[in-house]
Amino acid sequence: MSGKTPQALLILPLKSYSKECVKKILIEMEDQKQTYEQKAKEALQKMLEDKLQAEQQLQNSQRCLAVTREDLALWKEHYTMLKSEWAQMAKAHSELKSNLHTLQSQLQVHQTPMNKELCQALDLLQHEHAELQQHADTLQKDNQLQAKHICNIEGSTPPGKGREQGDNLKALLLGA
Repeated sequence: MSGKTPQALLILPLKSYSKECVKKILIEMEDQKQTYEQKAKEALQKMLEDKLQAEQQLQNSQRCLAVTREDLALWKEHYTMLKSEWAQMAKAHSELKSNLHTLQSQLQVHQTPMNKELCQALDLLQHEHAELQQHADTLQKDNQLQAKHICNIEGSTPPGKGREQGDNLKALLLGA
């Protein structure tokens, strides 16, 4: 290929064809050219649409990233605050636990002698209660025996005199 232009190269082979044939070829070539140009325009349009869509997605992603960074900053701040509060609560819990152990120890020291005293007092009261109950039972039996005895006396004494003495004795015993 020496310094000939592409048009010149096309003209050389066309000389052997008739004018109508050349016209037909030129029309076909023009149609092909328009088809290629149309396809190129469509491809370029598609590329521009894809580019716009990609730019929109990039902007959306950048907005999302900015919002996410803001959220991250808030969460970090919240985490730091909670961590600080947790440390304070752990310290307070430890102090309260220590105070509880101290109070339990003090209570145990004071409670042991007091428990012994209370147990002794309870034992003494239960013993006294048992003695009093036994004494009350004995008095009840004595009253019943004396009441029988009075009834026997009333039955064997003459009417009038023994009955008065029996009523007096009965009232005296039942009143006691």
